[in-house]
Amino acid sequence: MDFNFFKLAEGPLKNWVHSSAKVISAQKEEILISEGKDCEEIYILRRGELAVTTSSKGGEEVLLANLCEGSLVGEMSFLESRPPVATVRAKLGSEVLALDKKLLIKDIANDSALGRSLFHLLSQKLSQQIQDQNTLVHTFSGSIIEPLRKVLTLFSDLAESDVNWLSKNAVLYRLRPDQILIHQGETIPELFLILAGDVSVSIQIDGQEKIVGSSTRGELLGEMSMLGSEYTLTTATVRAESGLEVIGIDKKTLQSNIDSNPSFGLRFYRGMARMLSQRGRDQLVSMGLASISTEKELTDEQNNSNDVIDFEMLSGITTAGTRFDWLCKEFQNKTATTLR
Repeated sequence: MDFNFFKLAEGPLKNWVHSSAKVISAQKEEILISEGKDCEEIYILRRGELAVTTSSKGGEEVLLANLCEGSLVGEMSFLESRPPVATVRAKLGSEVLALDKKLLIKDIANDSALGRSLFHLLSQKLSQQIQDQNTLVHTFSGSIIEPLRKVLTLFSDLAESDVNWLSKNAVLYRLRPDQILIHQGETIPELFLILAGDVSVSIQIDGQEKIVGSSTRGELLGEMSMLGSEYTLTTATVRAESGLEVIGIDKKTLQSNIDSNPSFGLRFYRGMARMLSQRGRDQLVSMGLASISTEKELTDEQNNSNDVIDFEMLSGITTAGTRFDWLCKEFQNKTATTLR
């Protein structure tokens, strides 16, 4: 994975880490994160190596990655408040920076620029991680169709004013069946949101097109290319399965609003990071991995099913659905623009 915190992190985040992180020096191989067990910290590797493993359904330990300087781990459980999907070990002689999650949450609440920097970085990290995992998913035995995560995760983080801004700055497109929205290996100027219809997601493998996913109403497309450089190429082809309605948001216009409005940037990147984290978790589960974490969640759900209801989570989902429905209605009677 080509990710390095020290090269990618923006000033506010680097300054916070410098003043708030605790330094851990591994005098022996040390477990930083255990799959399925709650963890109170996020870790950044300053020197040495981290080994990341997960569990298979058969109880075997599967190596996911050996990580080098600048790597960051522990962000998925931070973003989703769910058990870690992997075990992370620091090799002998490694030096790690430990970030206290509770302190980070507290300081983000008081500093939108810090929050925007953090969630932007986590989105970049998870985008690269998913692209690495895609290699495993697409070569995994059996037919795996990975449904892309609905955009309700993003909308639950956005404010009403954010959705209103999207409605005023987006363009409506209508596509015929079999018409291509995104070509693999190209640059696209827009981020797309499906209002109605279905698409197939395919990639080229050994010169042949292979369908690897599908998307439907309420899902975001093209977000991975936005998290790289301006010239990042798309990783898949997206084709309309039936009549399709999508809105496109110009990435430069969106980035300008993110840069000028730190609170919007925080909410947008936080929703994006959570959405990508869920997708990465789903990928591992689809391959029969992260079994300890999955079993832990099932046990917790069974133990709490009659006792605890997360009203805040339910409220967030309901609000997100209401905002998305409102956005769809805003475009119902608008004239579509011809797709470039």
